[in-house]
Amino acid sequence: MFRSETRALSLLFAFVLAAWSCCAAQDRTFVSALPGQDVKSQPRADGPSGPEFEISTVKPTPKDARSWQMEFTLDGFTARGVTVRELMEEAFGIYEPDRISGEPPWVDRARLDITAKTDSSAAKELSELSLPQRRSMLERLLVQRFNLSIHHENRAVSVYVLSVAPKGPKLRQSTVHHDSRSEIRGYDNGLVRSSRYGLLEVEDMPIPAFAQILSHQLHKPVLDRTNLSGRFDISLHWTPEEPPTPRIGGDQSQAPAADTSWPPISAALREQLGLRLESAQAPVDTIVVDRVDQPSDN
Repeated sequence: MFRSETRALSLLFAFVLAAWSCCAAQDRTFVSALPGQDVKSQPRADGPSGPEFEISTVKPTPKDARSWQMEFTLDGFTARGVTVRELMEEAFGIYEPDRISGEPPWVDRARLDITAKTDSSAAKELSELSLPQRRSMLERLLVQRFNLSIHHENRAVSVYVLSVAPKGPKLRQSTVHHDSRSEIRGYDNGLVRSSRYGLLEVEDMPIPAFAQILSHQLHKPVLDRTNLSGRFDISLHWTPEEPPTPRIGGDQSQAPAADTSWPPISAALREQLGLRLESAQAPVDTIVVDRVDQPSDN
């Protein structure tokens, strides 16, 4: 999903390029691994199976271009001014800097414009795909166009643990289930209405999915330990502790200014949602890049 200063999730996510610290280092604990991420180290060179894009174009971003875009569309995928690292982050749903390693320096510098489409006859099938399935299509594109080869390793990293605050949750149950296929779905069929620097608004979303999106904003894994069931409409406002990291080649004059009237993220979660955020250490799945090649223009 999108960098927080420019990514507005149609299904997608936004993630703030900032490192957050809500608890002192001496308060950190060690917790169990992220759910579903006990992955043994193994090669992954052939990419995922399943549907794939029929047509794709990859071109260098014009030097004078100032726009940035990355989103799954109803008939494919579009990106403007993105790096290969950002593409890998999106394909694997991993946005924390220490969870992707081994890549050559150019993947953080070279900016690309990418358009990928499916055959018109497959449009209906594509509209029914979940976010993980769409990400698998993007991973397959990276294998085909960039010769991407990876393997997984479990490593202990800094994480946040999301739990219920002592006074209990302050969450609003959703009354509308989003089942329309006119909009690309986000996490677990929830809908992201707004995701930008210091703001996150979602509808019809379970807490585990909300924690995933929050990890994008905080640029650190967020483990759901709330044990809350149900689907919720959530609006969260906070003052980021650090400004977003400027994108290479981007228009820095358009970087959003923080609204300092809101509390820091940990206080915002407690006061607005009745949730607690604490720092910890946990083993999580990480991606190690074995090979990635610069693509030829087409």
